[in-house]
Amino acid sequence: MTVNELTGLSREEMHRRLVTEYGAYVRTIVHNRLRSCGNSHDIEECVCDVFAEIFFAAEKGSISGDVRQFAAAVAKRRAVDKFRRITSRSGRNVPLEEAEDIADTVSVEQNAERSDIQARVMEAVKSLGEPDCSIILHRFYFGRTSRETAGILGMKATTVRTRTARAMEKLRSLLADFDS
Repeated sequence: MTVNELTGLSREEMHRRLVTEYGAYVRTIVHNRLRSCGNSHDIEECVCDVFAEIFFAAEKGSISGDVRQFAAAVAKRRAVDKFRRITSRSGRNVPLEEAEDIADTVSVEQNAERSDIQARVMEAVKSLGEPDCSIILHRFYFGRTSRETAGILGMKATTVRTRTARAMEKLRSLLADFDS
């Protein structure tokens, strides 16, 4: 749904269409954030707050771009705010006796090693130069398709696929001596 589709609707019709179109989406975002600390009442209250903010923004005309993205941003922000209020109110402190059960399963050494590997891979990607570096980042870091990457970089999708294959070969050779 676009902002232009909302402008010609009555207030009630706009509210109905927004809830129908994005109700499940907003509930999912809020539920995923609050399920560990809130009850169904907290989740429903947060969803109502999200839609109230969306309604006011739509009525003022302050939504620019895609309504779905705006709804997702509002839902995430409101859910985080609600999460913070609930957890600060409940004083969710863990007794020292139970702290051992919560301990991180990944050791400090593993975290340091993972960080070293990530730095080495990023260094190798940067050494590819343009446009190969950008292609690899768009394809594998941002998860974009060849067609999306091609559109962003102003290339053909087949060129992006070919350059991706060649860049991956270069990366394999650059990282071959690195023991993971």
